[in-house]
Amino acid sequence: VVSVSTVNGKLRCVFTRQRCSTAVAGLMSALFASSRADASDILASPCEDSPFHCERAPLTFDRTDALPVQFDFDTGWVPKNSNLQVRIHAAVDAQTRVHLSGSLDTSWPEALTLTTPGNANGAAISFQYGLETSAQAKLDISVLGKSYSWTGDLPYVPMIDFTVKGNDGFDAWGFAPGHTLTSQSPTKKLASIGLDSIIGSSIPGLDGDFELDAAVDLSATYVTDRIVLARASGPEVEGGPIAYDGDESPMSYASGSSVEIDVHPEGTVTYDGVLHLIPTFYVSLLGKDWSIPVADVPVPFAITKTPWVFEPERVHVPLPALVIENTDIDLGTVAVGQEALGVWTAKNDGEAAIKLAVASSNPDSFAPIDFEKEIEPGGVLVSAVRFSPHTPGEFAATITLASNDPDAPKQTFTVHGVGVDGTTLAGGDGVDQGSGCGCRTAPASSEAPRGALGLAIALILARRAARRGDRVRLRRSRG
Repeated sequence: VVSVSTVNGKLRCVFTRQRCSTAVAGLMSALFASSRADASDILASPCEDSPFHCERAPLTFDRTDALPVQFDFDTGWVPKNSNLQVRIHAAVDAQTRVHLSGSLDTSWPEALTLTTPGNANGAAISFQYGLETSAQAKLDISVLGKSYSWTGDLPYVPMIDFTVKGNDGFDAWGFAPGHTLTSQSPTKKLASIGLDSIIGSSIPGLDGDFELDAAVDLSATYVTDRIVLARASGPEVEGGPIAYDGDESPMSYASGSSVEIDVHPEGTVTYDGVLHLIPTFYVSLLGKDWSIPVADVPVPFAITKTPWVFEPERVHVPLPALVIENTDIDLGTVAVGQEALGVWTAKNDGEAAIKLAVASSNPDSFAPIDFEKEIEPGGVLVSAVRFSPHTPGEFAATITLASNDPDAPKQTFTVHGVGVDGTTLAGGDGVDQGSGCGCRTAPASSEAPRGALGLAIALILARRAARRGDRVRLRRSRG
């Protein structure tokens, strides 16, 4: 049973027959990773399809521009050279929102490779446009040789007439050609005004009406130009930005338990549309009628490549970091037919789990007792190599530790020893002291433990010695 807690601000560890230091290391690693993640927006976690060689962080970006486009239109007096003319002022206000989602995948061992898979139908674009209008009228007519003129405001045109909305989803990230949202509003009557109440006092006997209809055709196209990848508060990564679906960017990595990456998309929104103003102007005076000869006053508008830069998200990527504490193990002299253990230790100084594979260049003489192991963040592995000389002579091997450490995926140490004839050892005290693990290796005539049982006892003693060392270091650190 291991219990780790804090008492009066101090770390308290209670244990029975297990390594309290390992629990402390795991707790401190978790606390460290948590504190680092708190400084970031997103903490990456192992990818489901490759948990030991990939970390994935979900990304969501959302930006709304309250007034990405604002147009003020003045049609001027239309139609030209007509007895009846109108002048219409229109203002278009808009609100546009773009939402993107995907992930940042950091994979190795080929350096660090950054990719940004987008979520299927995980993006959206929406807009809402409003229209405000005002109008003036002008007439210049003659009846029975008498001319009548009038110019003035048409005061009853509503100020907020209607809105046109649109919303559409698409696959992130919206790289070129992007995604276009188009919406057409139905034609709507904005005003219907009797002119006798406005002009009647100026031109007695005049009758007429003014009406204004309007419609809007709108489109907005969003394109992600690039996804910028930068070291936290630093320069962009060496591989540059992600520029298209399936693109990847390598990032150099020296060492360490993690990396932090700032991510943000940069794109453009292109607006296009036509505002249709449809006036109806009719006047009757002394039995003669006039009407405005236009049915539609189309007013095109367009804005190209409005920058659309999202706020960056900081991703904390935990990484494994393998440290081996042995470079050379001398197993001394061992009788032919006997075995000795060379103990080695590895620890994980990183924030992600290590997957370890152990291999020997001379497995007939030096065989690892562990071929595959996993080491949790902050964990320590105590293992051994079994030396079994089959003939007298000098023996050596290279032990390779292949892991998912992105900085050093292969690390090695050497083991060597000397095999001697058992009768040679019998001339002495019958026992040789193996320097690799601090445990005795004896010939068959000795009463000391032999074979598999003896090796197991030796490894247990070595691991207990490692635990005692951890306890001493823990007490010193607490002191």
